[in-house]
Amino acid sequence: ELAAFRGYKKTTDGKTTSYFTREQSQREKELIGDITPQRLESDSARNPVSQGSDNTTAQGKGKASAWNAGGATWEEKDATDWCTTQLEYRLKNAAVIEGSLTG
Repeated sequence: ELAAFRGYKKTTDGKTTSYFTREQSQREKELIGDITPQRLESDSARNPVSQGSDNTTAQGKGKASAWNAGGATWEEKDATDWCTTQLEYRLKNAAVIEGSLTG
């Protein structure tokens, strides 16, 4: 019967599946245990940080989120003002010395 379905096999529950599908043995399932996602309780959940708090990131710039109050994790921040200032400064102070470019 399976000869007609090259590359497929039957699982223990009778379903036809890819040849490469691997079922776990009962022993493997026991070793792995319960892998159902569990809700994590943290200090911030028990002691919520007020919205107006002035938590700063590890670099001391901007506000850190409540879950990252220690600043240990990278967070996206709007750096447009800093980038604009730096770009203007660099362009205004750029200089080309005559004869420094050879071609």
